[in-house]
Amino acid sequence: MSAPPPATPHVAAAPGGRPRGLGRWQRLPIVQRLVLAVAVTMSVVLSGATGLVYWRVQHALDEQLDADLATYNHDLLNDLHAGRKLGGPDGSAYQILDSHGRIVEASSLVRSKQLLSPADIASVTHGATIRRDIGGLLPLDPHTLRIKAQQVQLPERRRVIAVAALRRGHRDEALRELLAQLAIAAGLTLIAASYVGYRTARAALDPVERYRRHAASLADGAYGLRLPVPEDRDDELTRLGHTLNHMLASLEAAAERERRFLADASHELRTPLSLLRAELDVALHRPRSTTEL
Repeated sequence: MSAPPPATPHVAAAPGGRPRGLGRWQRLPIVQRLVLAVAVTMSVVLSGATGLVYWRVQHALDEQLDADLATYNHDLLNDLHAGRKLGGPDGSAYQILDSHGRIVEASSLVRSKQLLSPADIASVTHGATIRRDIGGLLPLDPHTLRIKAQQVQLPERRRVIAVAALRRGHRDEALRELLAQLAIAAGLTLIAASYVGYRTARAALDPVERYRRHAASLADGAYGLRLPVPEDRDDELTRLGHTLNHMLASLEAAAERERRFLADASHELRTPLSLLRAELDVALHRPRSTTEL
């Protein structure tokens, strides 16, 4: 017997058939919807721009750091082959490991710290070159390094693993400073864009609010009302105002025709009703027989 098909997930809908989230969105005031739309759009744009700037700066810093590391690694290998004393510029470090991963020689910065994992040592022993970072951008760590490790054959045909390392402190500090500045700039830009969007939406919808107040006065019984439509421009709201004024004029004309009809009808009915009332008054003035009536 086959298993029943899995239930199809569905999105909860409002009573009107729309998704509940969409219904809540449409119940918000127009100004709030416009401001939220501007804020979300600006957030996406700012996130993309921030990511692009950060990636470009990081790429440039990494290229410079890799170039410095390649130069230091070249000098370190030359010193090893020549049998010279190992050293390097400020911020550099090195480790010389045997084929079993034991530290044979190291600079003071990394003398007690193993820079390569067992898996790295196995890879380098089989001819691979390891390039990686030690430590992350966050949290703050003064001993972050970028290393390059490869196997070297010395003149006495002994094989060792040479690990060249450079500190990443200046690079990481620059990136952290860049992130902070980008976050501040993006936040201020988002606030400014939201404020401008709010003021623009309010200015655009102020005529609609004035129309609403005047329409409320009309509903309260005001007569001869016209909406204040500016004559010096022609946009969607002014055309709406002219259309509403034309509608108000048509409604007033219809109401006037109705009043005239009622007045004429009451005048036409007043004379026969007066005669009928006079005859009834005379008939009821004293008792009369059926024949007299």
